[in-house]
Amino acid sequence: MMYVALCDATGHLKVTLYEPSKLDNITNGSTIIIRNYMVRDDKTIAIPSQSQIFKSSNLQVPENLSSQAISSVRPPTAPPIPIKEVHVSPVKALTSVSGVIAQDELPGQVHVRGEPVPVRTILLEDREAKVKVALWRNESGAQTQVGDFVSIQNIVVQNDKGENFLLQEGQPSRNQCMFTYFSVPNVSFSTDTYDCITSK
Repeated sequence: MMYVALCDATGHLKVTLYEPSKLDNITNGSTIIIRNYMVRDDKTIAIPSQSQIFKSSNLQVPENLSSQAISSVRPPTAPPIPIKEVHVSPVKALTSVSGVIAQDELPGQVHVRGEPVPVRTILLEDREAKVKVALWRNESGAQTQVGDFVSIQNIVVQNDKGENFLLQEGQPSRNQCMFTYFSVPNVSFSTDTYDCITSK
């Protein structure tokens, strides 16, 4: 799943894209036409698997609208906290953490709206505490391993059976934020938001 900002000369809106591969041939700043999308109660739109996306002729968008659109899918980075503070943070709090991977489970699957979604759990630790981190979809295939240093920005605190953990991405309504990670010595980088793509 990916969040995308669409804008034209009159305004901008946020889009939930359930199949990021639909944008494989679309670049930031492209003008597109979308067919068979869904309008949500919160005035955003969703692009399910049956939607179609086509390139179109260029559309001019005021720079201020483009900047506002980008901000809508790229919120400010949550301040980093020590892992021990995750365990006393409120559920649904947005945070950032860093640590070393102490344990790495094999990827599995859960079903979301009847469709299988890959998920992987890692155990992240710093000098004082440990916390489980659930990585969903694309991030479940991150090329990291035990001993790698990982930094995660804008991740959500959740609770299961009285224990807080970190959720990279769950249901679209729960986590509308950017996720990034890197590991050393082999640095990798990932993000599941696009910049502004113009619509027509």
